[in-house]
Amino acid sequence: LNRRAVRNALWDAHAFVLPSRYETFGVALVEAMATGLPVVATRCGGPEDIVTEETGRLVPATDPDALAEALRTVQTDWTAYDPGHIREHVLDQYGPEPFVQRTRSFYRRVGAV
Repeated sequence: LNRRAVRNALWDAHAFVLPSRYETFGVALVEAMATGLPVVATRCGGPEDIVTEETGRLVPATDPDALAEALRTVQTDWTAYDPGHIREHVLDQYGPEPFVQRTRSFYRRVGAV
């Protein structure tokens, strides 16, 4: 899919699911959250640092029943998730300004600036 198609698919969705066994960061996860989507992701490395109780659900990576239950929960209790809060959370953590600040801080620590 091209960028426009991905964006439109996210805008048409009600939730985003990332059922990985191994995930370091999860760019797709952050992109989905930036549109305000609640997420259901597996505990597989990266999502644990991104997803909170207010932004979605985390389940064990090898438990399909837990994944299905989390999807049902998000589907039936979707009003518990505030799209504005989800977007704000991810932008506060991973948006351009926090990225620049962390990068500058890193370079200062290593003595490059």
